[in-house]
This record gives sequence, C-alpha cells and structure tokens, in this order.
Amino acid sequence: MDCGRHEWSIVEDEFDPLKAGHRETVCALGNGYLGVRGAPEEGHPASSPATFIAGVFDAAPGGVPELVVAPNWLRMRVVIDGEEFSMASGEVLGFRRTLDMRDGVLERKVRWRGSRGRTVRLTWRRLVSMADVHAAAVSLTIEPEDDDLEVVVDSAIDGRVSNAKAVHLDVIGGGWDGDASYLVARTRASGVVIAEAQIVAVSGGEATVLGRVPQYPSSPAAIARAAGRGADGEAGEAAGSCARPQAVHGGLLQPGAPGAPGAAQVPEVLPGGGILRGGGILPRDSASPGNSALPGGSASSGAASSAGETTAGVSLRIHCRRGEPVTIEKYVGFATSLDSATGGGRAPTTGGGANVAGGAGAAERTAALASGGTALARGVGNSCGPDGAREPEGHALGAGDSGCVAWAAAGAQMPANSCARVPGNGGGSEGKSGDGGAENGDAGDGGEVGIRGDAAAALALALSAARRGAACRFAGLLEEHRRVWHAIWDRCDIVIEGDDFAQKAMRFAVFQMVQAAPRHTDRVSIGARGLSGEGYKGHVFWDTETFVVPFFTFTLPEIARNLLGYRYHTLPAARRNAASKGYRGAMFAWESADTGEETTPPWGDPNPVTGERRRILCGDLEHHITADVAYAVWQYCMATADEEFLLQKGAEILIETGRFWASRASYNSTLQAYEILHVIGPDEYHEDVNNNFYTNAMARWNIRAALATCDYLRARHPSEWARLASATGISHEELAHMADVAARLVCGRASAAPHGSAGAQPAIEQFDGFSDLADVEIPADEATFRPMEAVIGPEALAMSRVVKQPDVLMALYLLEDNIMGDIDDAVEAESRGCGLADRLPRGGGGRRGRGAHRWKDVLRANWDYYEPRTDHGSSLSCAIHSAIASRLGLREKAWRYFVRAARIDLADAMGNAANGVHMATQGGLWQAVVYGFAGVRADMSVPGVRRPEECASGSGPSPAEAAGLAPWAKGAFSVNPRLPGHWRRLSVPLAWRGTRVRMEFSGSCGGEDHG
Repeated sequence: MDCGRHEWSIVEDEFDPLKAGHRETVCALGNGYLGVRGAPEEGHPASSPATFIAGVFDAAPGGVPELVVAPNWLRMRVVIDGEEFSMASGEVLGFRRTLDMRDGVLERKVRWRGSRGRTVRLTWRRLVSMADVHAAAVSLTIEPEDDDLEVVVDSAIDGRVSNAKAVHLDVIGGGWDGDASYLVARTRASGVVIAEAQIVAVSGGEATVLGRVPQYPSSPAAIARAAGRGADGEAGEAAGSCARPQAVHGGLLQPGAPGAPGAAQVPEVLPGGGILRGGGILPRDSASPGNSALPGGSASSGAASSAGETTAGVSLRIHCRRGEPVTIEKYVGFATSLDSATGGGRAPTTGGGANVAGGAGAAERTAALASGGTALARGVGNSCGPDGAREPEGHALGAGDSGCVAWAAAGAQMPANSCARVPGNGGGSEGKSGDGGAENGDAGDGGEVGIRGDAAAALALALSAARRGAACRFAGLLEEHRRVWHAIWDRCDIVIEGDDFAQKAMRFAVFQMVQAAPRHTDRVSIGARGLSGEGYKGHVFWDTETFVVPFFTFTLPEIARNLLGYRYHTLPAARRNAASKGYRGAMFAWESADTGEETTPPWGDPNPVTGERRRILCGDLEHHITADVAYAVWQYCMATADEEFLLQKGAEILIETGRFWASRASYNSTLQAYEILHVIGPDEYHEDVNNNFYTNAMARWNIRAALATCDYLRARHPSEWARLASATGISHEELAHMADVAARLVCGRASAAPHGSAGAQPAIEQFDGFSDLADVEIPADEATFRPMEAVIGPEALAMSRVVKQPDVLMALYLLEDNIMGDIDDAVEAESRGCGLADRLPRGGGGRRGRGAHRWKDVLRANWDYYEPRTDHGSSLSCAIHSAIASRLGLREKAWRYFVRAARIDLADAMGNAANGVHMATQGGLWQAVVYGFAGVRADMSVPGVRRPEECASGSGPSPAEAAGLAPWAKGAFSVNPRLPGHWRRLSVPLAWRGTRVRMEFSGSCGGEDHG
C-alpha cells in the first residue's frame, strides 16, 4: 500500500490476498452512524466484509455485548460472458484501489480478462454519505475492450452474516416495495431491528431483469408481525410487492403501468437504462435464459431459492457494447429501531457536521447554520447539486414523477435544488408523505394499512433514505457528500510541508476519527476500533476520552460534546457499577457498550496450545477510566467555555466521579494518609497493585475538580446546585471528606533506586514495590512491535520492571506542572533519605507550588528511567512518547516515535490492523503533532481548592470569587513549537472558546534541548 503518492490519497497498486484484512480496514468508510469495511463488492475468499451501525449491540448466550455485523449491502456479483468475475480467477491485467480522503470516496479499478479471452474494465466507486447518515451508494462502470459482452449483475442485500464468533441476526422479512428491495433483521438478544433497502439504476447498454429475490416476499405488515408488533386491519400481501406486472414506460420501469391487470410482461427491458421500479417478478413457471445468475446463486429459472429467505435483490442482464461504458448504481438506505431514541433519524447539517438536533450549544449551532449549513429534520431530502437530480431522459425529478415528491418536515426549509424522495407511491413513510403517499407509517401504494411498531418505522426510514439517494443519483450524492467533507477539512486539516509520509499519516488519522464520530446523536461513542472492525467487540475504553476527544474538543467541539454526552447518558450504569462494589458516586465501566454497564469479558480466549483461559481483571480493577472521563469533561469546558453543557451534564459527571474516588480511597493510620489499593494502571502488565501513581494523581485531580464545580454551582447557579445536591444526596460532611482525601492522598513516592548519579533527580515509583522488581533488558528494535509478554511470558513480566505503555509519564504528560505542588516535597524527601516521609502527601492543594519550575526536570528524569523500560505493547504508547519527547526537546526521538505510531495501521506494524483501525493511535498522532511538535499547552489546573474545614462549615465563595472556579477561568493556551528538523512548515487549526485560529510554524521553530 503506497502512502507516498498524492497527499490526499492512499493507493494500492497490487491486490494481495494475504493483506486483504489489513487493507480493508485502511479503506473503511463511515459517517458516525455507519461503518463499512473496504471489502470488494463481488467478494473474495480472503475478504472480511462487514457493515456496522453505531449503537447496535447484541450478546450471544454467556457472552458480552458486541457491535453487530449488519446485513451485507455491498454484494454485487458480476458474470461476464458467462464467467463470474473474481480477483481470484481469470487474469488481472491491472488493479488500483484508491482511498480519497479529501472526498471520502473509495475507488477500485480492475482490468480483467476471463478464460474466454474477453477483456473488460471495471470501476467501482463507493461512498458512505456524510450528508445523509442513513445513506450509502456504490457505482459500478463496465467497459468492454474487445467486443460486445453480455454481463449479468446480481445486486443484493445479504442477511447471511455473522460476527467472528457468533450469529446475532435473524432475518424477519424481505421483499419489494415499489422500486426498492429490502431486508429486515433483528438481533437475537437485544431485539434491535435493522432495516436495509436498495434501489438499482442502470445507465447505458440495454438491461433485462432476470429475477428478483425473494420471489414471494414478506410484506411490511408481515415484518411488523414477525418483530412482535402486530398490525390491525391487515389486507394480505402488498399488491405492489410482487403481484403487479412491470412495463416499459417513458424509458423507466414504472409501478402500475397501463395494461391488463395481472398481465405478465417479461422480460423487463430497460432501453437506455433507468431506475428499476414496480413490483413485477418472473412467474414461478417462467423460463428465461440466463436465470442461473439470481442473487441467491439459484439456477432454478426464477423459482425462489433457499438463499431468498435471507437475501433481497435483483438480477440484471446487460448488453454492453465495446467502448461504451455501462454504469450500475446502487443506492442503499439504513435504519434501526434505535434511531428515534438516539436521534439517528435526524440528518446533520451539511455545513461542517454540526448536530442541529441538539448536539452542540446554541452558539455553535447558530454558527454552523450561518456558515452555510442547512437544517434537515428526519426524512428531509438533501440538495443534490446545482442541477438537481436528473433521470436518464434529462428531466429533473419533481412532485409529478411517480413516487418522488419534494418533502420538508418539522419546520425545515428545503434547499432550492433538493430532490427528496419519500415512500409515497410504493413506499411507507414516517409521518405524512404527500399526495398519493401513506400516512402514519402505512405501506403506501399497494401496502397494508395500520402498520405499527419499530420494524415498520425502521423500514420506512430505510426506504426513504434509499429513495433520496436514487433521486439524487450517485453524482448528486457525491457532490453533497464531498461538500460536507470539504467543510470539515477546512476546520481540522493539519498541513505539513517537507514530509509526505507525515502529511498522509496525519490526514489518515483525522479522516478515521471524523468518520467514526457520531455527529447525529450523543447516545453513542467511538469504540477502540471505531466502526472499521470487530476488534474489542466495538467497546468504548479510555481511548476515547484520553486520546480521541481532545482532537474534537479543539477542532470540532460539537462532536466532543456528543461524545461526552454518551458518558452522561450512561451515568445511571456508572452509579450502579460503583454501588455494586460499595462505593459512592459513579464508576465508569472499563469497557462500555450501549448501556454503560461493565462489558469487559471476565476470561480471555483459550490458549491455542494449552487450552487455558486467562482471567481478565481490567473490568474489576482498572478504575482510572473514571478520572479520564472527568478530565475530558473539564478539558472540553475549559476549551469551549460551554457553560450550558457544564450545567446540564458536565457538572454531574465531575461531581459523581469525584465522590467515587473519595469513597474508593482507604485510610492508612500508620501513614496518616489515604491510599488507593488493588488497581491496574495504564501499564496493564502489572495487575492488582497499590498506589499506582497515575491512578492516584488523576483521582486527586478529579476530586479537586469536583469540589471546584460544587463551589462554582453553589455560588453562581444555586438552583442547579440545589437540584444536584438533592438528586445525589451529597452533604457538607461528604464534601469535607472529599477535600481531606484530596489533601492527604499518597501521590508521588520517589523510586528507592534513583536512576542517575548521586544528587540526580529521582524517578517516581510507578506503584508500591515497583523498584523491587527485576530489571529486564528490552531489545531495541524500532522496526517491529514484539511485546515482552511473548518473550518472557506474563508471569515473568509481572515480576519485572517492563512497562507496557506510559504510566508515570502519562500522568506527568496530562497534568503537567500542576502536579508539582503535590509531588515535589515527596521527591525531595526521598532524595534526602527520609524514610516514610516520602509517603506523606505534602501537596500544594492543586496550586502550582515551589516545585513548579522543576516539572521539566522531573519529566526528564522519569523519561530517562521509564522510556528504556517500555516495550510499547500497547498501540497507545508510541504517539504519547512522541509528544513527551517533543516537550523535552528530543526532536529526532519524537519523530521516530511518530513514525512508529503511524505505521501501526498504515503498515500493520502490530499485525492486528485487520481487526479495525486503532482509534487511540490516530488520536495520539494528532496529539503528537499539536501538543508535541506544535507545543500547544492548555492549563488543566483546578483553581481555588478549599480546606476540609472550609467545606464542612457549609460556607462557600462569593459569586465573584466563584467565577474563578470555572474550568474556563484560566487564560489562553501557550505554544512552544519543536518541529522535526526536516519539516519546512506546519499549519495547525484550533477552536478556542468560540474562536477559530490557524497557527503557522516554520521549519526553524524549536531546537534540541538536552536539559
């Protein structure tokens, strides 16, 4: 895979089946609602096709919830001159697959010769719409080189899918609704309905409909019944679904064409091409040459195949003339029964991706609309370019065309050139559809009356999305899709001159984060592998808040708001999680799915050699994620000054997480201090440890942020404080206890074995007893990732000082010199050999104390100690090491770590990219550039922390004093660039408290600093 060509593209010039999984991950497309792997439409034995819909989880018996693989909508089987096209057969004379990141389009070009010597050019283009999150499309162009060809194309939605280790879907119905075929499935345990609908159009050549699957489909009402939602007033099978013949009318296949009722008119010929319309099928007893190419693979001359029970689609024969391209376009709509709950039914604005429905604050929403965004309510069509959508005859679709009306709802105003389609004649609709349309979710022309329930609603929404796509045609969809992507790139593109690889890697990172982000709702988040693979079962970790959210906070804050909203909506589960372990407040799950319940598998997969299963303790002990979420909330509020979010959601998260940490700490009477025992820090090689520095430092910070938030609300927003205090039951006594824990929490013990010579700054001990462990040499090989677990085994690793990823360094990186008031006295005590004095908290109460000026010395001392002991067994490690190296002025080392991090996905350096993009790596790369090379720093300190006795008294600061307790009370960020020596220019955009800025750095910025 070539990452050194065009700065906006990733190009593959050779198809390698052994690398198919990795490359399908890299070429994945998404829009935050849908994620589609870059698998070939025709399929391949080495391929792993998968479509994911954000928030759709299901659990197999005895398992934990996982992101469900949805029905495969990509399927386009191509038979050329009687021979099925495949990359595994015939002769591939040319191949190129291109991921265009600027436009969000995947293109594949193949020059292929079959065994009969016929040569043909095939070009696929695919998009997952950023303008309409329910829509996707594929365009296939076929061009014979030698002679005219007969080509059969099967376009289907295939319900025969599963996850790697479980089947989660039951197909509950499929059929035809006018011009669209559809398939509806339901998850087995969670009961989520998924509906997909497709419409196929042909341009050029002469197309003949060979058959449709299923032949005798379920009607929308039958699907509602199968979903457990009965329909009143059923009227039998929908006439438009399978009984009505199809005729040529005006160059298009139209439903209800003139002619004798019930008269069979086969084959169905589309001279000059057109959209397939109507419900006609081949009769069971009809015989038509070439019927062996039905979507289900049946050779039954049009009879319903067994595959037809789980597959919906159409089979076409197309006569292709030499040198004249023929294009088949496939428009697909997606919806689920969750959409009304998650807001997934609302199309976002196209002016940069703001969620008008409620994701961003009022100012952000107003700015998005003012910048050209068009508010689109659920079911509203999208503008399809300056000329509107055009049918093959050249007329613009309008209300006079069958089944196509311009439709606006919820007070939204349609764009002047919009070409919205709704399920009117031949399709169901949510709400009222207009003349000839259905009402209240009815099936529409030929459908059944009184359809109700989540299945019918999902199907109506999917049909509507497919018809909007068909109205716009591929060119119109692409234009709107491209317009949204360009608006997004204007807000977040980082420009690097002098380093083509770094430029492409940075754009790939941004591209992957944006297309995994939920612009349509605040009830789903970004999993560790986004929507590009099954890795980690689609679960959400600290990866999101610590590594990915900062990118959105400082570039697309409305999306950061959505991601943090997900944590707010899962607060009830976090409270239950804390209570189940005897703690107060809220403890977020280490692995979270749709509800926020703990979804970490208790046991790992069996060892392939011994069959033994290893206990996974992360869900029980890796609690630092609770502080990580609070940190992201505070950072977002600090960078945006979004007081509305703080009052509505953020404050409750901060307070409840702070309460958790105060109850999580235990008192040590010997030390007269608090400890946090039995945890796992970021370094997961060492489990069940005490006083992990990262955990304790972040917990202390979290408690102080909670106390500052309480004081701010009490003084500035007393009614909101009264509501929260009543809802949570927090008391002055509890606040005093929280302040006492923050003041006396063990934090910053110096290592018993300082790394350097006498008098040198000692390193901070990662956890109690870390310095007593064995030192193990780690082979220095930057070209490969080989975790030491595979070298010495997990048991020996746990008894060593080998670190999986930054732990102490991570705390110093996130908290910076704010932490120095807490650890400085302790470190000095250790260097003087003062026994237990090193264990006592001597902190500056969160204020930058007399040790603040030595933060860089402490960072360097810990870098020198821990960097050689880190084996980078986690994909999160290298990018953060790059950012820290930049802050220390180690420019060459910072660059090398950046390259190592970029290669994790682009070059599959860890060997597991087939499972999906490593989202934390992509977020870490952004931080390596912005926080590292550009040197951007924003103050994350918590101001004005009060003493326990002040909290116990019930008195608080005055409103004027409380203004200084808000996250945004501190000043602007600082910049201290350290560019790699060969970079000529770096341009970084940032959003800061409602203002967008772009910083420009020349290659002369910064220098080596060995301090």
